Amino acid sequence: MKRLAFIIGILAFCVVATTPASANFSVIKFADGHCEVWWDHSFPPRGAGWTKIAITPDWWSAQFALDWATTIGDCH
Repeated sequence: MKRLAFIIGILAFCVVATTPASANFSVIKFADGHCEVWWDHSFPPRGAGWTKIAITPDWWSAQFALDWATTIGDCH
């Protein structure tokens, strides 16, 4: 019985360890044209005058989207 419980515990740990983490990031554009990467699970920016211009699965993709938006002139 102890072996069975141990094996179930190991299998549960392996399933949790192999599940990918989901951390969504957004690129937020403020009213003045300033943009920044924002963690999507945290509180949204306060006040009005901001929009999400990109939603990405990780920080690197959000940084690339921010760089691209700056390159094409959408952000300052």
